[in-house]
Amino acid sequence: MESRPRLNIQRTPLQNWINIISVFIMGGTAIYLLVNYAKLPDQIPMHFNYLGEVDYWGPKESIFILLGVSILIYILNTRTQHIPHKFNYIVEITEENAEKQYQMAVRMMSIMNLEIMLITSYISWVIVENIQLNSYVMILFLIILFSTLIMYLVNSRKYR
Repeated sequence: MESRPRLNIQRTPLQNWINIISVFIMGGTAIYLLVNYAKLPDQIPMHFNYLGEVDYWGPKESIFILLGVSILIYILNTRTQHIPHKFNYIVEITEENAEKQYQMAVRMMSIMNLEIMLITSYISWVIVENIQLNSYVMILFLIILFSTLIMYLVNSRKYR
């Protein structure tokens, strides 16, 4: 791997707000799950097919697996944002473009963190309320998630 400049990329106020909102979503989801845990049946949906129908059931304790995974994703994603010089880029990183490329990559990761927190919170809500997962909502979430990635890739090439 080539030697890339190590820069201290400061988060923008928008990124700080995005991270705060992500934490509130995780916290709200945790509180929601704890408050509603007693009303859950012994078996809850664990997996949904492409139509949003349940195709695997598990014990109600497993409701906390999704929350744990989302917290782990948030922590790892947030920690990774501090080492943008180790990311994979589609353009060569130079002294001239490093700051802009790092800023865009860190911003994309913050936005994707928020999107993932929203997705996992929605799925948790669906499980607790025992309703069918709306496949159109999941498709919308995926479109939003991939749009964020595509916009980053386009901008990355634009600001090489």
